[in-house]
Parts: sequence; C-alpha cells; structure tokens
Amino acid sequence: MNTNNFSTTILFSHDKPVIAKGQFDKFETLLFLPPNQDRIAESGLRKKGNFKHSYKYIVNNDCLSASRNSSFEASEGKNKLTADVLYSSVTATAHDNTDYTESKKNKIELDCKNDTGIWYICDTDGNPVKPAPMEIQEKIEESIKSLQDNINYDIENTDKNEDALQRPITFLPLITVVTVVFNGVKTLEETIKSVINQTYPNVEYIIIDGGSTDGTLDIIKKYEDIIDYWVSEPDKGIYDAMNKGIFLALGEFVYFLGCDDLIVSTNIFDKIFFDNINKYDFIYGNVFMKPNRNIIYNGYFNSYKLMLRNICHQAIFYKKKLFIQYDCYNIKYYSWADHEFNLRIFKKSKKKYINIIIAIFNDDGFSEYNNDSNFLNDFGLIIRKNLGFVFFILYNTRRFLIKLLESIKIKNIIKRIIKKN
Repeated sequence: MNTNNFSTTILFSHDKPVIAKGQFDKFETLLFLPPNQDRIAESGLRKKGNFKHSYKYIVNNDCLSASRNSSFEASEGKNKLTADVLYSSVTATAHDNTDYTESKKNKIELDCKNDTGIWYICDTDGNPVKPAPMEIQEKIEESIKSLQDNINYDIENTDKNEDALQRPITFLPLITVVTVVFNGVKTLEETIKSVINQTYPNVEYIIIDGGSTDGTLDIIKKYEDIIDYWVSEPDKGIYDAMNKGIFLALGEFVYFLGCDDLIVSTNIFDKIFFDNINKYDFIYGNVFMKPNRNIIYNGYFNSYKLMLRNICHQAIFYKKKLFIQYDCYNIKYYSWADHEFNLRIFKKSKKKYINIIIAIFNDDGFSEYNNDSNFLNDFGLIIRKNLGFVFFILYNTRRFLIKLLESIKIKNIIKRIIKKN
C-alpha cells in the first residue's frame, strides 16, 4: 500500500509535538495511552516515531518573534529580521540541518526581499514554535496550491465570492478524527477509507477499540501504516473510549466518526477548513440519517432547539480546548453524553453552522435503542445549569403539556371504546 497517497501520511515528521502549557495544565495530552495489563494491542505511526502538527505561515518580519515565543506576537511587528537571521533560525531548528544548502539560503533571502515567509510547526495550542523542515515546507506548498485550485473552482462555479478567491491560506490546522469501535468488522473498513481518502492534507486518525474479538483488529492492522495511533483494550463504554481519543488528540480540532458512519465525500474537510474557522470554538453542519429515517438532520441550532434534540457528533468539529476548559464526556451518561456536553458548552462557545452534509450517520446504532435513564433523570437539572432558569421553565411546561395531551388522547380513546360497547 502506497501510504503517500493518503492525507493521513502527507505531513508527518519525526519532530515530537510541543505540548502547550497554560491555565488548564490538569488536562494531560498523551502521545500514547498509559500501560494497561488488559491491553490486547497498540500500534500506528506514532509508535514508529512519526507525528503530526498544525502549521502556520509566518511572514518573514515576524519569524524571529514566533521562534522565540511560544505565544505568537507577530501581529505587533516588534521584531525585524534579516535574511541571515532567518536562515540560522531555520537551520538551527529543522529536522535535518545537513539538508540545507547555500541555494536554500539564497531562496530564503529572496523570500525576505519579497516580504514572504515560511511555515511554522505549532504547539498543541496552535502557537508557532519553530520552522517546519524544508521537506514539509515543500509538501505544504504543493498541497495548498492543489487545495486553493479546487476551492477556487468550486467558488467560481457557485457564489462568485471574489474575496474568497483571493484569500490566502495561512493556517493548516491538524484535524484529529477519532473512531471508537467494538466488534465492528462489518463496517469499520469503509469508515476508515472515508477518513484516509480525504483530500485535506493534515489529518490525524486515531482508533480506540474496546477489545474486539470478531476480526476488527485484522482490519485495523491492515491500515496501521496510515493510522496515527490505535489501541485495543477493554473500556467503560463509548464515551470512555471517546475520552481516551480526546486525551490523545494532537489536532486543533477533534472530530468523532462512528465505526458504522461515513464522511460523505473526499473533499468535506477542504470545504470546512479553507475558511477562517480558527476563531470558532466549534463548527457544525448536517448529517444524512440512514437506513431508517433517510432524512437530512438537522440544520441550524439555537438553545431551544438543542433542548429538544441533539447535534449529531458526526456533524461537529470541536476545538480541543473545549474539552480542556469544560472537561470531557461524562461517562455517567452512557448513551447521550454528547448531548450533555453540547448543552454544557453551547452558550459559552463561539460557533458556526455550515449548511452542508458532513457524514452519513447510521441511525440503527447503539444510542437509537438504548434510552439513557441517567440522562433522562438529570435532564431538567442539566438544562437549568447550562441554559438557565427560563429554559428550565419552558422544559417543564412543555413536558406538562405533552403529558396533558397524552392523557386527553387516552381518555378520548377510552370513551370511543365504551360507546362502541
């Protein structure tokens, strides 16, 4: 299998990720899960020393500031930089200094004169920390050109947005896709293919298996040269496995795709992450539900709508910082913890709705047939805590009216039966 043909292997390097430090240090980002005596197996690109990063394009006058500070102050333009300083900064931190020749130094000098810049590896908070190796610089430029051409073509044939046509791509966030699976041999391979065939060039893929015994591991091992990290061990349920994926994620954004769900097309990530989305805490769209309902679900959400129904996690890209700031999924809610989490963050987050179908969602799965009694028992309190007292009153009023209508309906049915007899 030629791994160079997949988005999950285009931009990996041997540079270990720089873990950002801040006010949420209690949240630990992991490269691998801690040892577990019940573990069946683990592997992937990370175990072979290959890692992914987000990348930012830094204009030459700001490169010195970016390389000296973990938090980027480039916009202030405090530091001026000569070509020689830039060259020494690049060669001192690049993966293989011996690859840099005098011609590359000349190229950098020319770039400086043209007021251009270079791509920087970012830490896990998205702050530029050091220049990317030259090989990565070239791959990013090739990918960006292809991505820009495809997007420009789409725009030219749709809304004629001239501003978007001219907008440069200066940030290439790493997108971490997490799939949790248990005995998913019938569907997992198609799910994997829908991820690794994305044309967006900076995708990290993590699979958390709950200890499958049906041949699922054979499928995972088939793709382990493309998957960044996978592990197979017993867990405490779907959301415990998803929390493991969150702790392992190195991406700026985290996306959850079930083992029986599919990303709808190969260019979905391109369409979403070309735009200036870094200012949003989460981005969401639609899913197509099948095989039972065969509908598009569910459009734009406000607080009232979220009280009534959830946004599918197959439709949401979360910034990882949300889980750091507001904690991960509460595994007490074994079927609907994602609804509780969405209620927890909704009013505190800057969000964006994109009217496109992101994934095909299997509505014949676990949550469809497993009502979460813990969630239902706590639902009123969850609403009051996260949406406020007004929504709590609305929720209880609505519940009372529904019960009243059901009672009237039952009484009318009983009356009709009595009359017939």
